[in-house]
Amino acid sequence: TFTIPVNDPLLAGIASGAVMGVGIGFIFRSSGGGGGFDVLAVLVNIKTGIRIGVFYFAANCTVMMFAATQVSTDMLIISIIMLFVTSVTTDSVMGMFNQRKEVKIISREH
Repeated sequence: TFTIPVNDPLLAGIASGAVMGVGIGFIFRSSGGGGGFDVLAVLVNIKTGIRIGVFYFAANCTVMMFAATQVSTDMLIISIIMLFVTSVTTDSVMGMFNQRKEVKIISREH
């Protein structure tokens, strides 16, 4: 197996959030799904315009609140940071290729 030796849990949370966000963003960019809240996130995005990453963050934070009694406070905070980084990265990857550009040429000849 491939492992990256990271000793700091906070750095591991940030790095894993970034990697997960890129992966989820690419899955959605290719009209795929990874299970879990995917279908619900897409439906909410279509109906309300709420970004998929924001929905993922809210839904997963809700799940984390139920797990709060089972993990340490440090682990809960690191997990929420990881979810935030995942959310931001997912939305960034999904919006990366949607930028439109416009050029206006003003000329007396045309």
